[in-house]
Amino acid sequence: RIQFDPTIGATVKRHGRFEFDEFLDLTSSCVEGSIDEAHPPTYRLFSVIVHSGVSAQVGHYYCFLRPELRKGSNDAMWYKFDDDQVWPCGPEEALQANYGGDSGVGRMRSAYYLVYIRESDIESTLHPSDVTVP
Repeated sequence: RIQFDPTIGATVKRHGRFEFDEFLDLTSSCVEGSIDEAHPPTYRLFSVIVHSGVSAQVGHYYCFLRPELRKGSNDAMWYKFDDDQVWPCGPEEALQANYGGDSGVGRMRSAYYLVYIRESDIESTLHPSDVTVP
């Protein structure tokens, strides 16, 4: 989304629409025979970090998370984390509203960074059973 433009000597924000999925399967991109069956290359979207602003120099960042994401389930609630406020939201606000675009609201806010977690690692990453808090 942010790129250096040598013609003006500054960073610029790319506003084009970019759609992303909640599920990412990279099986077709792997070398045949290289896939570990216990950990296939399938990923679930955990977080969307958003930049809201018309330029790379001005704007605000906030994020959407699914802290209750579980393996094999797609019904985890999305939450919006914006400065000192957190509230639940639907997938429309967390995903579709942040695809970006060249005009309207899409020009203002767009996904800047996507965090996917390998599906076979969701439980150990988000819900570890061997954690002790001192």
